[in-house]
Amino acid sequence: MRPELIPQRVVLVTNIPNPYRIPLFNVLARKMSEKGMGLEVVFAARGYARRKWTVAWDEIRFNYQVLEDEFGISEKERKSGRFRYRGLLRLLRQARPQFIICGGFHRGTWQAAWHRLRTGCRLVIWSGSVPTLQREYSLAQRWHRRLLIRLAHAFAAYGTRAREYLVALGAKESKVHIAINTTDIEYYRNETERLRKGRSRLPGGPFHLLYMGNLDRRKRVDNLLHLMKELQEREVKAKLTCVGSGSQATKLQALALKLGVQERVSWEGFQPRQRIPHYLAAADCFVFPSEYDVWGMVLVEAMAAGLPCLASAYAGATADLILDGKTGYAVDFNQVERVATLIQGLIDHPGEIETLGKAALHFIAENGNLETAAGGFLAALCSARPRAEKVGS
Repeated sequence: MRPELIPQRVVLVTNIPNPYRIPLFNVLARKMSEKGMGLEVVFAARGYARRKWTVAWDEIRFNYQVLEDEFGISEKERKSGRFRYRGLLRLLRQARPQFIICGGFHRGTWQAAWHRLRTGCRLVIWSGSVPTLQREYSLAQRWHRRLLIRLAHAFAAYGTRAREYLVALGAKESKVHIAINTTDIEYYRNETERLRKGRSRLPGGPFHLLYMGNLDRRKRVDNLLHLMKELQEREVKAKLTCVGSGSQATKLQALALKLGVQERVSWEGFQPRQRIPHYLAAADCFVFPSEYDVWGMVLVEAMAAGLPCLASAYAGATADLILDGKTGYAVDFNQVERVATLIQGLIDHPGEIETLGKAALHFIAENGNLETAAGGFLAALCSARPRAEKVGS
């Protein structure tokens, strides 16, 4: 039997199931099966308080277990999303995997590292953490992460900035593979195109900006409100739709009122996945103002919908997805006047909106599809194997 066909069991440990991960894990399970590998995903819990989405369990095409179902979680864990991964070591002893993939640097990763030391199985860390001036990890956190990196055999990074962060912490660059952080882009492209067919635009109507995401401090939606104020003063017809909920919702609505732009802003609250294409289809431009974001899946969704995107230079996804002036623009939303000028330019040149949108869709379809992401995981697994077991050797 050739090395690539030797049955290998892979356990992937992550926090909770969510709608944008399920398509990725489905494809990953299929690709692994083609390589003679079996995937089992271990979730710490079914969800936690801040995550409001509904999981389509019937769409899952991979084996999985939920630790919460057998071992339970505390109310504190349910509120914070910081899980203890009770029962994981017992499960690993029973499963006897050849590979463990751990999403992030959490208690489950430490348990997997302990199991790796006891059994010799191969450990892969899957990480999206990025360096940033806005959020510094403590000395203890950095020390723990460096130690985990020394214990891991290979790495899968969300994107370029996540890879740079792993290398800065001591990972060998040759062992870090990009498994682009993505979702089912075909769904967003097809649904948005279908909805646009029935959409009619009124001549001279307002330019529609769309924001999707949590309404918390680090997302800097307040900068979007100041942007709307600047556009209003320039007498630019523009409206902002905010899809999402969060701790800053009331403060942001009060700020909109204070700035006198409340009539230009629509607060839609949390929306389920099936409603997102309706907002994408109605938008002219997507805005992503985060001061800190390890990635930004909403940017993937907007590009898949063929929208030109103005994305924060501080977000992890921007470095990989935004080719400045081609698939969108990387901007600092603190520079409100500059962003307003960019938007005015788009309004004055509608052909550029179409060009940017088509380029964004083409780029994400070619570089951010599920097959490409799964290939990054497979490359990491291959890299983690002992030298004598490399695929194709």
